[in-house]
Order: sequence, then C-alpha cells, then structure tokens
Amino acid sequence: MQLSLVLFFLLVVPIGLRAGDSVRHKFTALQLEVRIDGNFISNYNDTLCSKLATSGNDYGLKGQYFAFTVAGEFGKGFSYMYKQAINAAVGASSLFDNMEALNIQYSPNQHWAFRVGQDVVALGGFEYDAAPIDVYFSSFYWTQFSCYQLCLSASYTDKSEHNTLTLQFSNSPYVHFMGTDEEWKQGLFGYSLLWNGDFNHFKTLYSVNFFERKRGSFANYIALGNKFEFGPCSLYIDYQNRATDIKKYFADFTVVSRFDVRVKNVNMFVKGGYDQNMAEEGPIEEARDPMMTPGRSYLFYGLGVEYNPKGNKDLSIHFCVSNAVETDVAAKERYGALNAKVGVIWNINFLRYFEKKLNPTK
Repeated sequence: MQLSLVLFFLLVVPIGLRAGDSVRHKFTALQLEVRIDGNFISNYNDTLCSKLATSGNDYGLKGQYFAFTVAGEFGKGFSYMYKQAINAAVGASSLFDNMEALNIQYSPNQHWAFRVGQDVVALGGFEYDAAPIDVYFSSFYWTQFSCYQLCLSASYTDKSEHNTLTLQFSNSPYVHFMGTDEEWKQGLFGYSLLWNGDFNHFKTLYSVNFFERKRGSFANYIALGNKFEFGPCSLYIDYQNRATDIKKYFADFTVVSRFDVRVKNVNMFVKGGYDQNMAEEGPIEEARDPMMTPGRSYLFYGLGVEYNPKGNKDLSIHFCVSNAVETDVAAKERYGALNAKVGVIWNINFLRYFEKKLNPTK
C-alpha cells in the first residue's frame, strides 16, 4: 500500500511545478530496487575440525531486497531524499525502523552541506558504504549494525573536492539492539567524524565514532576504509576497531577485503573477512559491544560473478558461493554455513522514462 500511494502521487497527481512558480522542483531520483535469489544453504558443525557433520540444509527462492527511492531539489540549495525498504514486518522499536532515508539537506555553496532526518550513521569502511542490495555475503558485524538512524550532519568539502569531512550527531545504533523497547526509550546518542577522501586511484572512508551503549558509557570505534582503483580492477581493505578497554585494544575488531575485475559487462569478485570480540565475557545483553557476540569469532570468504545483459544497465544477474565459520572459543565449537545463490537485481530508474513529465523546467 505504501508503494502504491507513492506511485499514485507521482504519476497521477500533477507533480511538475511550472517555471513561474516561486519554488522550482527537480526530481533527481525516482527508483525501484528489487533483488530475488535462489538460495542453497548447508549448515554444518565442525567441532572436531576433522570432518563436516551435516546438520541441516535450507533452500528455496527468496526476495532479498525491495526498496523505493524518491529524491529531488527545490528552492535554492535545498534537496530531499526518501528511501523506504519495504519489509513484511513492521519496525520493532520505531516507526522509522524500515526507512533508510527521509531527510532534507541545505547546501548554501559547493563546500558546505547540512542535513537533518533519517540517514546513514557516518561510519567508515567500503563494505559498510555499499548499497545493501549489492552485498551478497558479508561480515558478521555488517548484518548486526543498525545503520539507519535519525541524524544531524554537517559536511565540508575543500576547494580541491578531494576531501569531505562530516560531523554527525545521531541516535546510537545500540538503541535497536535485539529490538527492545526498553533500550529505545533510554535515548542513547552517537557522535561521529567521517573523512571521505578521493585521490583518483586511492579513496578513503575513515571515521572516529563514539556510540552510547548505556548512558555515559561508550563503545568507541576507529574505522579505516581504503580503496584502490586501476582501470577495470578495484580492491578495498576495511579495518574496524571497537575499543572497550585500552588494554584490549585489538581484541574486538573486523577486517574485510574485496577484489573486483570487470571485463566488458561481466564483473568478477572475491571477498573475505574476519570478525572477533575477545574483549569481553558474560551475557550478550550486558556486553559493551553486543553486536559481535563476546567470546566468538567469525570467518567468511567467497566469490561471485555479476552479469549485465548487453544494453541493459537496469538488470543484473549474479551467482556467488561463500562459506562462513563461527567459533565459540569457550565451548570450543565451530558452526559453519555454506551458501550458494543465483539471482537477479532489477534496478528500475523511472526518471529515464518520465524525465519530461517529472522535470518540466529542465
């Protein structure tokens, strides 16, 4: 129903503001993103590390992602963005749980930008920065981090346009952990500083973050995303450290890397990473960093192929296979999942078809 109402508003109601209007409007995005996968997952227990004992298989067709985006510009320096992930279940703690973006930005000039509303928490790293629809398998931490929060952000881009600094005040991602209303009502906050660097063949996404886990008690992050691009090849290496105690500085961290090679309309990639939280013990509910289970590690790796049919950038066909092993150090047990999937991504850009109707002043 939400999607139907949005489409009705955009395509039936008169939406184009005329050239004589006091506030001119221009659509910059009107897009539908859909991903459907055929999955095969084999879960196994590798406690003895000598043989795989199959404990269960899961397979079938599944809709992985469905989102609708509307963005535009109006007035002088103002813009907005609305992106709704359409989920079967409503949010556990907040009306905005399933909303990826609902914000307004003011850019008085090419250097400054101020944004308020539902937004992505300013955390470094290229796996984190990737669109969810394009992440086929991931680090454990990526699946747990509640990245969409209400935020206030200020960004500055230098004259060279190679460096952008973003200072952000937001809800802490820990307000959503385990979907409990009690944590949401505590009003936990996050403070972030993100550096986005673009130096032709080398790009950075570095951040320092302080996220409240309890009032006055913080999980402190240093996230370092590094990306190298040369012709059809690209490589990123992300490192994220979550300090809970200076004496255990490297005990809680995530490292992820992905290497891509594009040949015409085919992209091939390999990806792998490792998470661990050895900085804490005890129940996960009391942990400073509960998004990575205390006393456990997570190793994953895999490869994939993406194919765009010739002349059709809106459609992508993909195949990938990955393996993940989670280790419970205290219990000396290992749990694994081998995952193979084949699917399609349909990225429908409506602006391409309705440009004149939606942007009559262009």
